[in-house]
Amino acid sequence: HLQRGDLWVNGLVALIRCLCWFHPLVHHAARLLRFDQELACDARVLQTHPRLRRRYAETLLQAECIGHPVPLGCHAFGTNPFKERIAMLTRPLPSTPRQRWASAGLLLLSILTSALAWAGQAPEATDDTRAIVVDLAFDYATVSLQSDAILNRGDGRPRLMTRPGDEFAIAVGEDGEQWNATFKAVEESSGSFGITGTIRFNDDLVSEPRLRVAEGKTSRVDVTTSDGQHRFSMDMSLAWGNFPAPPSPPTPPAPPGTPVGPASLAPPAPPAPPEAPPAPVGLAPPAPPAAPAPPLPPPPLTREVSIVHAPAPAYPATAMAEKHEGRVMLKLLVRETGRAAEVSVEQSSGYSELDAAAVAAVEQWQFSPGQQGSRPVASWIMVPVQFSLDDEANAPVAGAPES
Repeated sequence: HLQRGDLWVNGLVALIRCLCWFHPLVHHAARLLRFDQELACDARVLQTHPRLRRRYAETLLQAECIGHPVPLGCHAFGTNPFKERIAMLTRPLPSTPRQRWASAGLLLLSILTSALAWAGQAPEATDDTRAIVVDLAFDYATVSLQSDAILNRGDGRPRLMTRPGDEFAIAVGEDGEQWNATFKAVEESSGSFGITGTIRFNDDLVSEPRLRVAEGKTSRVDVTTSDGQHRFSMDMSLAWGNFPAPPSPPTPPAPPGTPVGPASLAPPAPPAPPEAPPAPVGLAPPAPPAAPAPPLPPPPLTREVSIVHAPAPAYPATAMAEKHEGRVMLKLLVRETGRAAEVSVEQSSGYSELDAAAVAAVEQWQFSPGQQGSRPVASWIMVPVQFSLDDEANAPVAGAPES
């Protein structure tokens, strides 16, 4: 014990027990440490003097009968540990290969435990997918929204998603009485958002509100024109969510007659061309006509298509009653005027009423057309629309268009 420095260790343990006297595990660990000290010294003595097992056992028995040991001394505790020490003296020491195998097993177990703990961690949302979800409530029949993603909760109230610091716009009212509001939302502290914006009535600035909104709580914006004749009111609640993953592009269908399976991996050998008739003597055969050059691909767009006015798709009553949900992938042509044309269902949701509602909504949307240089051009885009009855903050219904 003196050579191992166990007395210094016991002194440190006594100090820890005084500081953490209220913790029962500290006292239990101290008793286990004392007992492990004895077992370690037993193993060291037997390794040094393997033929003195009986004499060492008699020495332990005499030391146990001395009486109360000193506080920092090393001694056995109670009858059961002493019997275990005597019984261990009769066992042979483990061989060196066995000790190595035991160490390797412990190391492998530690690696597997660490790998399972690391694999069980939930993936964290990256900054690219993290978004602020804004739930809105109005008393107006006509509402137009502009944001990174426009959603539909299924209850008639609009929802949008925006990145922190990005601007989202709201327009309500009819012609002649139009309210236009723009806002920016950022995280001020954990669990709260800061909102700044401008509210205009018929292009006249009415207010520049600054709000501090707690996450999940509803705040109300109430503004009146200077003459008191017109009023703008809106309920707003903010929470954290995630942008939906971009849909994978549809796989182009195989041309007719293409076999399906391993045989399709190897193209069939082309048929042998028929033998040309012998050319007349003294005349050269005519040269075959040159193949037409493939058409050049259109130049890339300098500005992609974006949504300007997108009323939320209406959730069919029959679909809500029967709890139908699904995603519709629409393919449409955005003309130079920004209106949608040739809207078709590229991938059905499985329910005809949801497909029809998505087509009817997108046909009313207004887009900012793509441009090549400074000239607007018509371009094809894909727009996913998802109908979901789930009311969670990160349940998307409509995504941004894809060229």
